[in-house]
Amino acid sequence: MKAFIWTDGDLDGAGSFLALKWLLESSGSIVDNDFVYNGSEVYVKLSDWFELHYREYDKIFICDISLDETTIELVDREKVVVIDHHKTHLELKDKYKNAKPIIEDHTSTCDLIRQKFKLDKHEWFKKKELDFLTRVDDYDSYKLKYPESIKLNIILKRRKYKNFVDDFKGGLRPFTEKEVNMVKIFFKELKEQLDGTQYFEGQLKGYKVIALYVDRYSSETAHIVLNRTGADICFAVNLKYKSVSLRKRIGCPVKLNVIAERFCNGGGHEFAAAGKLTDRFAELIKDFKNVAPPNS
Repeated sequence: MKAFIWTDGDLDGAGSFLALKWLLESSGSIVDNDFVYNGSEVYVKLSDWFELHYREYDKIFICDISLDETTIELVDREKVVVIDHHKTHLELKDKYKNAKPIIEDHTSTCDLIRQKFKLDKHEWFKKKELDFLTRVDDYDSYKLKYPESIKLNIILKRRKYKNFVDDFKGGLRPFTEKEVNMVKIFFKELKEQLDGTQYFEGQLKGYKVIALYVDRYSSETAHIVLNRTGADICFAVNLKYKSVSLRKRIGCPVKLNVIAERFCNGGGHEFAAAGKLTDRFAELIKDFKNVAPPNS
């Protein structure tokens, strides 16, 4: 069989690709792949690819990409398998008539693949593969139980998608000296951002919220701010891209995807969500007060 795998360009997308690659190649399949970032370019890239290459493959997987109704209509073909964990996609699951949708509310798409295809039962699925997917799931659900989780995401950003999946095609391994240096540089730049931005504090249904401006590294910045301030929720606001990233501490019952949907025209899941700067979001935080930077 000749298969093609499309994924999102983030860490969960990379994990989803490797999980399927390991599974398919173990049975002798030839696997090609590409990625696209969730957003407006999805339809254009998939439309061009389907027109040129659809007939070349026996099976096509689309993973960790939240498709809208127009794109669903484009890819709804019998050779296509769509695997995703985004709630916005789940609400459109019944739109598929020909493709096979494996769309569930789950911590990550890579862990959904692991469970649905019973990867743990295969002889080739060793500790290195398990550890890699566990860390990817840990990052995408933003539980961050493992120190490698954030580091993997940093390395992905520095190495870019195709280099990253090639570097970790054998599963999790000790980081190289070059990768360790990437992580060090990242945290140096992150500290500069934390020291140089403005912080605002407010309440949301009785929960402490910290909002701050970021230029990049929204997730990692929010994680550190939550730890330093004891806040329940963090809003990382990027003025350049007019976007908001939402994160919360473990144990906080607030569902961030609900906030993102209601105030930011966005989505995500309970632990991590994102959206756009909107008038409704501005109204939500209008009474937040400027506060001193948290201690490092």
